[in-house]
Amino acid sequence: MKRPTVRNVLVGCLGLTAFVSLSAQTDGWTIPPSAKTEKSPFAGSADAVRKGKSVFQSKCQRCHGPEGKGNGPEADKQKPPADLTASKADQNPDGVLFYKVWNGRSGNNKGDMPNFKVQLTKDEVWRVVEYVKTLRK
Repeated sequence: MKRPTVRNVLVGCLGLTAFVSLSAQTDGWTIPPSAKTEKSPFAGSADAVRKGKSVFQSKCQRCHGPEGKGNGPEADKQKPPADLTASKADQNPDGVLFYKVWNGRSGNNKGDMPNFKVQLTKDEVWRVVEYVKTLRK
């Protein structure tokens, strides 16, 4: 068996470091590199939007507000939640929105958001994504 060279080990470590840094993107969000191209399985479904709105009202509205502007009654005034009406599709495509809701964010100077992977199914989160897209200007 051939022993790995120092060069091969360093190249492998650099590759792993690059992958990890892409997976744990800036601002504390855990988003895999593939999320930018991941599409909602419910894209264009009026039923998904309706169901997503119901989940949004029960889980998200208290912080993001009824119109998604980040002004809900439980919003942190010092670090307000995202204004979902200002969310741009190129910056927050389907997969990125999904992973932000799924994984949440904590310990960040821009504000915390709970993860919903223990409270919602993946289908419910995708439906919320479909609803949130309707809030964009």
